[in-house]
Amino acid sequence: MRMVMVVLFGVTALCSAGDLTHTELKKQMQVMAGAPGPFAAHENFPKDYFLISKNIPFYVGLTLHHPSSELLKLTDEQLTRIQEIRARVMPVVVTSAIKIKKMEIALADKIVHGAKAEVLLSDVEEIARLKTALTMEHLRCIEAVRAVLTQQQEKILLSYAAEKPH
Repeated sequence: MRMVMVVLFGVTALCSAGDLTHTELKKQMQVMAGAPGPFAAHENFPKDYFLISKNIPFYVGLTLHHPSSELLKLTDEQLTRIQEIRARVMPVVVTSAIKIKKMEIALADKIVHGAKAEVLLSDVEEIARLKTALTMEHLRCIEAVRAVLTQQQEKILLSYAAEKPH
């Protein structure tokens, strides 16, 4: 419980700091996430821990951090509201992703030590439940950001969403 509170406090402080660059924010989250699991060549934390980690846009990042985000011409009020959404959602996302990651690493350890599939079923189901809940949080976040944008801004966002940031 103490570890969860420390992570929540750290993530809340981190996500509330509007002056961090996207790169600095990612580095800080990687520190909180710890090393990748033993079978993960690389990790995209926290995105790797969503049930659907690709193919759904990440509106907060697309509005605040994407190189083309200036095309949105967000007002100061819109920027503030999106930063508030980030500050509210990111602690939940990071805390959940850390929990899922630990469960996946524990599952991998059980596999390495010979556990049978049937014995692992409840662990797999719990990981799936947590990933589903995390993805639903992502969908609610999209709705919240969408409510801040105009229809034209969302159209612009979706036009550059598939671009790889430089």
